[in-house]
Amino acid sequence: RRVHGEDRALYKHHRHLDLSTNLIMKIRRKQKKVTVGTSSPANFGAAQLLEKAQEFVDRFEFDLAMKFFERALSQEPNNTQVLDAMGETLANLGDTDKAKELFTRSIQLDPASNSSKWMYMGQLSEGLEAVNCYKKAIEMMFTERSQAASLQKEDEVKLLNRQISTAFCAAAEIFLTDSCFESNAENECNACLEQALQNDVTNPEVYQALSSLRMSQCKNDEAAQYAVKAVEILRDCDENTTPPYASRSMLAKMLVELQRFEEAVEVIDGLVEEDDEDVEAWYLLAFSHHGLQNYLSSKDCVTRAKELLNKGLGEPAFVEPVDELLGVVTPLCPSEEEAEMAEDGTYDDDEEEDAMMD
Repeated sequence: RRVHGEDRALYKHHRHLDLSTNLIMKIRRKQKKVTVGTSSPANFGAAQLLEKAQEFVDRFEFDLAMKFFERALSQEPNNTQVLDAMGETLANLGDTDKAKELFTRSIQLDPASNSSKWMYMGQLSEGLEAVNCYKKAIEMMFTERSQAASLQKEDEVKLLNRQISTAFCAAAEIFLTDSCFESNAENECNACLEQALQNDVTNPEVYQALSSLRMSQCKNDEAAQYAVKAVEILRDCDENTTPPYASRSMLAKMLVELQRFEEAVEVIDGLVEEDDEDVEAWYLLAFSHHGLQNYLSSKDCVTRAKELLNKGLGEPAFVEPVDELLGVVTPLCPSEEEAEMAEDGTYDDDEEEDAMMD
């Protein structure tokens, strides 16, 4: 089983916003016009412009943020802090070509600063080039962790453990996707995941990656165990340790493929709570409820997916499977009259069984 490169999960590091495309569009529609203020940006230095740009990024005012990034770069075109911050924002907004151009410039100017830009370059690159970028980021984070440990900064050490672990997961995914046909791909993948586990045994993305590996080996029972373990750990994650949206979306798809529908519903419920315009998430949720024989819930979810498609949201490729699932699940649902009787407590199990038999 080969996982295609476009399905590869992105990973969160430092200021990585991890906004899905649908979520970005939703934020853009809800943006309010912001008055910059009385201070003239023309009088700002590059540092002030960068600070102002980051403020607008934090408020999801990306158009204004870009203007301040551009002004900062016009003043100091070789400022790697500006290059990195602008690159991160563009990457999260989907402008990957421009983002890669900025990170490349930053790396040429100062390759030894900011491991985050190497992580982004890994995400924006393919094959062994991506692996080398991740390895460079890991090398830098090892140094950062040693320095933090010497200063007894326990929280920083813990954060770096997670980031290093996730970086090894990202490298492992390359050997399951872009470089899966390399002669040593399986050994390299195993080695990366062993390192990921050693650096943070509580990282749910490690178990998700292990599940993906076992699926590629057609060991679905083991794959299911690892995927369920990822969900169990995910329950205890907070806002700082929860994997990014794209990673959890990938986990949901794996759980559905492994027919672990209860766990899939749990993960996807969190996804649609964050982004209620994600057609794929609603479809997967409908499919999972169907697998659990929760037919009314399945119909509700697939109907929501169809409504979003009718609004022009989501990929056209989902039109056919959404219509197909809606056609399958609708006859399995009780009629409106039967549903009202069930709510009133006058519709018993025997009647439901008779209706299903009919």
